[in-house]
Amino acid sequence: MSLINKLWKIPFVVQSKIPFKLLPDRLYLSCTFRGLMNKKLNWNSPETFNEKLQLLKLKYSGPIYSEWVDKHLAKSKAASLLSKECIIPTIATFSDLEEFEKSLTNLPRRFVLKTTHNSGGVWIISEKNPYSSKIKKEIQKNLKENYYNQWREAPYKDVRPALIVEKYMGNDLKDYKLFCFHGKPEIILVCSERSSNLKEDFFDCSWNHLDMERVKHPNADSIPEKPKQLSEMISMAQKLSEPFEFVRVDLFEIDGSVYFGEMTFIPACGFEGFKPDKWDKKLGEWI
Repeated sequence: MSLINKLWKIPFVVQSKIPFKLLPDRLYLSCTFRGLMNKKLNWNSPETFNEKLQLLKLKYSGPIYSEWVDKHLAKSKAASLLSKECIIPTIATFSDLEEFEKSLTNLPRRFVLKTTHNSGGVWIISEKNPYSSKIKKEIQKNLKENYYNQWREAPYKDVRPALIVEKYMGNDLKDYKLFCFHGKPEIILVCSERSSNLKEDFFDCSWNHLDMERVKHPNADSIPEKPKQLSEMISMAQKLSEPFEFVRVDLFEIDGSVYFGEMTFIPACGFEGFKPDKWDKKLGEWI
């Protein structure tokens, strides 16, 4: 790594410190982009997908975006556009961890617990994996996350951290993530082996496997099969993504039915490249 890139990484490493957090949004993102992507962020003439996501972070501000990134509110919005049958049942919601712990004995023996305001805050609670001090610490850490403070993602600025308990729908479900540009799905990312060693495969909407990877996640050992309800997934994603320049619509196929997962406006916070690098520019052309 060159000396200049090492120097640019310094602000990112200490971004939890107050002085760095006080930087204006564009300067903050310029420093972080340079540190993580090893290149300058072009604000005036952005070309790549990750560059344009930095602009959308600041542009996507207001209740419509905040409601979609709140995992609890998003389910109601998706149900109004699709149907209630497409929504994974909610068992309970809690404003904080203490409230959840007081109700723990009243919950099913197996359920899915999620934080409503961030990415990755998901725990399957069961007899084999009971609620524990380790899980509690992980939840406490997640509840403290603020994607606006950390990554300047405006949709999260006014989202209040909370917990949601959902019905358990199965183990190691495949996650279908449809990248939608101006209401049109263009690329589908399939995530498998999510509970162990995450594998990812990209397809076009005709289910042709693409020579495309995210930097940190290899392809699966065998190419994932085409989902039976692919056309339904595409139709649902079109309806949900219509108002937005870009959004990723995350769906599941479970026992032949399609279920809404979540809406993601800024995948990987706009700081994860692709292999080969041409895809970063190709996706950028669609925005």
